[in-house]
Amino acid sequence: MFPEEAAVLVLLFFPALLFAFFFHRSFREIGFIRCGVFAFLGGAFSTIPLKWLIYPFFGFLLNEDLRSLISASTSVWIKALACLGVVGPVEEFVKLFCILVIIFLFNLEKKPKCVFFTFMASGLGFAFAENLDYYKNYGFEVLAMRGFLTSAGHLIFSGTVGVFLAKALPDAFEPISGKVFRGFSKILLGLMCASALHGLFDLFAFCFSAFQLLAFFFFLLSFGFYFLRESWIFFLRLEKSENLLPEK
Repeated sequence: MFPEEAAVLVLLFFPALLFAFFFHRSFREIGFIRCGVFAFLGGAFSTIPLKWLIYPFFGFLLNEDLRSLISASTSVWIKALACLGVVGPVEEFVKLFCILVIIFLFNLEKKPKCVFFTFMASGLGFAFAENLDYYKNYGFEVLAMRGFLTSAGHLIFSGTVGVFLAKALPDAFEPISGKVFRGFSKILLGLMCASALHGLFDLFAFCFSAFQLLAFFFFLLSFGFYFLRESWIFFLRLEKSENLLPEK
């Protein structure tokens, strides 16, 4: 039993440890650890309204559990509608709402690097809670298949929203109407992109075998992590250039 329990702990916590390893230098900055912890917890707790309120409501409307409907349906169109029209947008919107609360709580809205970092931490928190729920309901086999993939997937989905939000929030609350519109347009675009990626990720998972999915997931994760890495470097350079500007 001990080897299985150890494997479960690795699958649950390894993504977070890997994240901490890559960003440990940022933890030295005042408030980064606190923001990361709160973002992780915010992402984890955002699964609660999904599990106990939102998805039961959809189940009530459909007279069937949404996930069971997607799994049992033989129609690709129904699966696509459910994944791209419901699961992706709903989960990304709930995560976005919870993390916006944390961002404004810590006054991070004009700190692009912190916003981006916070969203990625929230994605891991969401994945952690989701994987824990899957392990509780379906056992180790399901966790072993989805542990790393979903953690990496949610990191990419949340990171995508984070990129757009980091660029949008400084404009969204400017008193200039053009900037406000541009800021909120970026927020909506980020949410749509992340929702589409999330929906496609789930759709492929429901429609294809594990072997067939390898190429898709390899491409998605490779491109996704490259995108996150380049975005992080961009925000680091942006912060450095802003610090070099003379104070007004």
